[in-house]
Amino acid sequence: MKRELFVAILALIHLQGYAKGTQPNESFEIDDKIFGGYETTIEAFPYQALVLAKRGRRLSLCGGSIISEEHILTTAYCVSGKDVFVDTGNTVVPANIQTAQLEPGTYQISPNHGIAIIKLKSKMKLDGKIRKAVELIESGADIPAGTNITVSGWGRTVQDGQLSSNLRAVTTTLQSDERCKRIFPHYTPKMICGERSEGAYNACQGDFGSPVVITKSKKQIGTALYSATDACASVVYAKIANGEIRNWIKSVTGV
Repeated sequence: MKRELFVAILALIHLQGYAKGTQPNESFEIDDKIFGGYETTIEAFPYQALVLAKRGRRLSLCGGSIISEEHILTTAYCVSGKDVFVDTGNTVVPANIQTAQLEPGTYQISPNHGIAIIKLKSKMKLDGKIRKAVELIESGADIPAGTNITVSGWGRTVQDGQLSSNLRAVTTTLQSDERCKRIFPHYTPKMICGERSEGAYNACQGDFGSPVVITKSKKQIGTALYSATDACASVVYAKIANGEIRNWIKSVTGV
């Protein structure tokens, strides 16, 4: 195939800043990901997916989570109006990856919830080692404030820093609804938020679609939507335990 999606991505991963990674007459929208945290492997987070969305010559890189052999949970913003491709089973974004190696998919967007489900053209083989469906939290589950939660993904580790080609993760803390309402003016019962007292240890700057799980159980409780500021100390996630959201996911996927 001709030069396509990952030619631009490689430049963005291995050069500082996305402005240096652009090619003539191309426009790229890069969703930066994990602030702080640590390098990890896909074996530790086998449910992690990389979502690539394309509209014309504009690209978006997002996170996602495997919830079945043919379904990826992500954010609506990333996929809306775009052609969607998914990569799974990799710790490092391969330096020689080709568009033909990515799995295309179609998507459905949940009304008023900010999330989307990608249905892959071909089913994945879930081996439980590098590809595994995440367990979703039950509808109505009450997760107390103060619970440790973990976010995983690819991207910048510091504000305005260099993109990372290696999968990273960070642990932060689930906040009370009262605290979240003070931080986020448009916070609703369909959301949760997380922050850490030390500052910017979180998903960041449009890390749309990345999964957040309870650190101890690895159950997914949210999907990253947006951060409060560029410093990324606080991030809002779609609340999977919300009855409307959980029921919609089940109606689309059977999960």
